[in-house]
Amino acid sequence: MKTSALASLLCAFAVLPFASSLNAADAYSTTFATPPYTLGTTVIGTDGWVLPSAGSSSASTLATVIAAPWDSNARVLSLAGSATNNRLKNSSFTAFTTGEVEANASLAFDATTSHSGRYTQVAFQDLTSTSSPLTFGLNYTSTGGLYYQARGDVEVVILAKSDVKLNALYVFSLDIDLDASTFDILVTGIKADDSPFTYSQSGITWTGSKSFSTLFLNNTSAYTSYVDAISIHPVPEPSSVALLAIGAVLVGVSQARKQRK
Repeated sequence: MKTSALASLLCAFAVLPFASSLNAADAYSTTFATPPYTLGTTVIGTDGWVLPSAGSSSASTLATVIAAPWDSNARVLSLAGSATNNRLKNSSFTAFTTGEVEANASLAFDATTSHSGRYTQVAFQDLTSTSSPLTFGLNYTSTGGLYYQARGDVEVVILAKSDVKLNALYVFSLDIDLDASTFDILVTGIKADDSPFTYSQSGITWTGSKSFSTLFLNNTSAYTSYVDAISIHPVPEPSSVALLAIGAVLVGVSQARKQRK
C-alpha cells in the first residue's frame, strides 16, 4: 500500500473514535457570545437551560446575557442576586458514567461582602443522588472565598475573599476521573492587588456515585455574579490520540515525498 493511502486510512480510523467521543450528545460548551444567545435576553429556555422544579426564583430577569464593561463588553451570563435561590440547570448532554471528563467554567463577582450561608457555585449532580459530587465557586461567609468541595470532604478555600478581585474572571479547570472518583483542579486569575493567582491540586477524591448528569449554576447571595466559557466533555482515549498522531506523521511524510518529486 502506498504511503499516502496508508496515511489516509489511518487518519480515518483515528478521527472516527475521537469524533464519536466528542459528539453533540456527549459534550456541552458555550460562551454566551453567539446565537442562540441574545444580548439582554434571559437564557432560560435556551440551549438546555431551565429552572429546577423547586428551590429557585422564577424571575427570568435573574439570568440574562449582558455586555460586561469590565471585560471589554464581552458577553457573559449575569446571575443577579436574589432574596431566594437563583438556580439554573442544564442536562442537555448525555450523562457521564465512565472514563475521564474535562470541565471548565469562568466566574466573576461584583461583591464579596459577608453574607452568611450564601454561595455562587457551579455544581454537578449525579444519576443516583440529589447531592453534588463536587462544587466550586465563591463562599460569601466571613471566612469564605474562592473554594471547591468534593462530596464527603470539607470545603477548601483557595483564595480569601479579601484577595478576590471584583469583576475579574477566575478560570476553573477540572480533569475528572469517574472510574477512580478523583479529580485534578487548576484555578487561574488575578488577585485584588492585580498580582497573578494560580492554584492547583491533584488526586482529590469524592464519595458516592461515579457519574455526572446535570450541570447547575447557583447564586444564593444578594450580589450579582457572572459566568462565561462553560464546557464539559469526555477526554479521548489514549489509543485515539495515538492513532491521530500516527496519521498526522504519515500524512506529513507523504506530502514531503510529493514535494521532492
